[in-house]
Amino acid sequence: MSLEVLEFNNLTYDEPNSVTVVDRTVRNQIFANPNTYNGLSGGEVIPILINSGGEYVDGSRSTITIQAKINVLNNGNAAYFRFDKRGIESLNSGSTFLNLISQVQLESKDGQLIFRENYKNIMQTTREYTLNQEAKNQLAMCGGFAATVNDYPSYPVGQYVTFTLPLSLIAPFFNTASMIPCYLISGSVLRLQINNPSSSVLIYTNDNSTQITTGDLQITLDIQNLSLQLQESKLFDGIESILKNSAMNMNKGLSFPYYQNFNTLYTPTSSSFQFQVNVACSKASYIVIKFLDNDAIYGVLSPIGCASIFDLNGDQAVTDPNGLGFSIQCRLGQMVMPMFPVVSSVEAYKLTCDALNPISYSNTEDIDVMKDKNKLMSGCVPYNYYSYSQITPGDPDIITGANYRGTMFGFNLERSGGVNLGGLSTNASRVLTIEVNGLTGYAGYKLFASVKYLSIASIHENNVVISK
Repeated sequence: MSLEVLEFNNLTYDEPNSVTVVDRTVRNQIFANPNTYNGLSGGEVIPILINSGGEYVDGSRSTITIQAKINVLNNGNAAYFRFDKRGIESLNSGSTFLNLISQVQLESKDGQLIFRENYKNIMQTTREYTLNQEAKNQLAMCGGFAATVNDYPSYPVGQYVTFTLPLSLIAPFFNTASMIPCYLISGSVLRLQINNPSSSVLIYTNDNSTQITTGDLQITLDIQNLSLQLQESKLFDGIESILKNSAMNMNKGLSFPYYQNFNTLYTPTSSSFQFQVNVACSKASYIVIKFLDNDAIYGVLSPIGCASIFDLNGDQAVTDPNGLGFSIQCRLGQMVMPMFPVVSSVEAYKLTCDALNPISYSNTEDIDVMKDKNKLMSGCVPYNYYSYSQITPGDPDIITGANYRGTMFGFNLERSGGVNLGGLSTNASRVLTIEVNGLTGYAGYKLFASVKYLSIASIHENNVVISK
């Protein structure tokens, strides 16, 4: 046998070289200072200094832990609280502990505003269209709807309860596929503004089923042991040196792209109106709106649940069970989206799903290489939860347009379905406008709008520049 054949069959085994850029990963805990607050009634701002050192942060795997106590000062029958209505009535509202947070913002160590999001508590509903059911079930750890018992978890009044929130719930900045550079996150300050607890939770008596709905409840919030749990990674020295040199390059810097949301409020004054959303950005991804009952602030109704189509029609059924009873359309400068007024709930549902959850998974019969068409059920809001007809045996009146508090109206602003980074630009001459006509029940509701757009943080040696 030749030496070449022997050499050919001589197998050797070596340890494979590492293909990762990460040297080590740790989970670090950072306590807020101060981390104890008593008697919060809304409007207070809690700062958290993020001292992450020289490590990169995986925001999607990081969390914030809060021990919270709800106090009811003027009703001795108050025993339990929930973040939304008992049962399945509001299963698509998106309520969690974030009901108690009205605004979030993050500032870099040099004072640059990285993001600010108002009405964070109200716009949680968009999450119902982007998460699958399994991911939603995990949010029971922070007060979200628990599918296993078809109810929101209940907690005792006057006792501390520990909640853990994924940082991805706080803002899209923490929900990117890339790790956050240490030069951007280290030394930054995360600020959480407290919402009025009286309009954030619902109170129940000792039987845990009877809601206290009479009188003005005086509710306060106590917080202790507030901390961040950051998933931090130390890069190999060679990789770290390359990134550091890029950050020190004054002409270019180190870029970190992320999405942020601009949320705003409008109070309709007539059944037909135009609502301008004054935001300036170069790549807007979508706009979505919801209507909230004016009485939600009194701790009787769902704190953040969307009004149903039946509600918006002044508690009147429409002739077409899948009709809206009003029309809605989006305008950007001279562009109209869609080219016709939306007058049916089925069309509104399709547009909303396409805007909030555009990504799909292809099957073997319909190959979609770009995965840009949503062929599966979007998130946790099937159509029969978005709008359905409620029929009571023996009652000739049919309620059309009922919902589970997740009815939103969205419009996709992306120019290409295959590349979701090419959104339309908005400015003073290209104002984003929502047009509504024939909204009979306008007087009882407020309109909240959210625009999602792309931002880029350019990180230099001594400062951070945000472009959007």
